[in-house]
Formats: sequence, C-alpha cells, structure tokens
Amino acid sequence: MFRRARWIAGLLFGVIVSLLMVVAGAAPGAEAAPVQCSDLIPRVETYNAGVTQHNANPPSSSNTAAVEAYNTEADRFDQERAAIQSAAAGCKTGDVNAALKGYKTQYYKFGNTSFKLDRDDLKHILTRHHPKYWDGSVKKEQTFLDRNMSVDDVTRAIGAVLQQNRDAVVAAGIKFDQYFGTYQGVRYQVGVGNGLVGQFFPKPA
Repeated sequence: MFRRARWIAGLLFGVIVSLLMVVAGAAPGAEAAPVQCSDLIPRVETYNAGVTQHNANPPSSSNTAAVEAYNTEADRFDQERAAIQSAAAGCKTGDVNAALKGYKTQYYKFGNTSFKLDRDDLKHILTRHHPKYWDGSVKKEQTFLDRNMSVDDVTRAIGAVLQQNRDAVVAAGIKFDQYFGTYQGVRYQVGVGNGLVGQFFPKPA
C-alpha cells in the first residue's frame, strides 16, 4: 500500500541541506555558529508545499512502480523533517521579551462577552508564528505572520477577526471556539476559550 508523508503533529518542514553541509564542513573542534530561526522559514514553507502536493496526489494502488516511487518520496520527506527538527531545536530567535516590554493586557468586549489577551498568551503567539520571534517549535499548525507586523498590528488584527464574528462570539460566550476572518487581505484564525485569546495565526482558505 502507498502511504502519505507523515506530518509531525500536522506540521511540515523543509530540508536544510545547505545548513547541514556547513556544519559538516566545519573545522574539527570548531563550534558552529547558532542558526537563526528565521533563516529556516523559507525552507519550512518550501517543504510544506512539497508535502502538501505529495499528499494530494497519491498513485493508483494498482500501479506498483508509482506506489514504490511515492513511498520513496514519503521516506525522503521523513528524513528532511528530522533534519529540520534537529536544526530548529537549537536555533536563535529575536528577543520577544524586549518586544513585549511595556505591553498591557488587551481586552476585546462584545456585549456581555469579553476576552483578554495577556502578555503570556501574546508571547506564545509571537514565538509560534512571528518570523522575528519564532522559536523553531514543532506544533500542529505552522504558518507565519508577516515579519513586519508589530505587536500593535497583531492585537489589532485579532480584534478585527473577532469583530467580524461578533454575532457568533456573543452567542458562544467565553467557551472554547475558533473564529476566522480577514485583516489587510490575509485570512487568520483566532482561538479563544475561558475568556482568553490563546491562538492567532494565518489560515489560508
């Protein structure tokens, strides 16, 4: 049977061949310079596209040669995934604490329903999805915000998505839910629950 390339909790990553070559070619005893997490993002996105295409085009199970080629490609994706995991584990990121210095909890109110975005949850959003602060973590969803988005841009975008879903938000109250909306031409997903905003990331249709 043919199989799909495996996702790490749904997350797809790209190959870092050039990075591995540099590390492998370092002088004996020399310490490799820390990898910038943001440098891995284009490769992550390239890998995402490759695996998506792979999974969307499975061969006929009656075509033995095609199934073998498909499974070989899936194995290659697994190897690439492991390589990016290894590189991302020690990557260097921007100072998210400095970016959040002076941040004050934001509140989004809709009728009797209110959600807050505190510093810890905003930090989580930035380290998961902002190119400047992404920590290389491996999770189910891995899309990236525009690298030029400021903290204020992020909080405004969250408010815009919730406002676009105002009626649904009021009806649902503070229970766990997901809302989708567009801000400045980009589609986003906002996750809320127990009166908190806990997720925010681009979510292509």
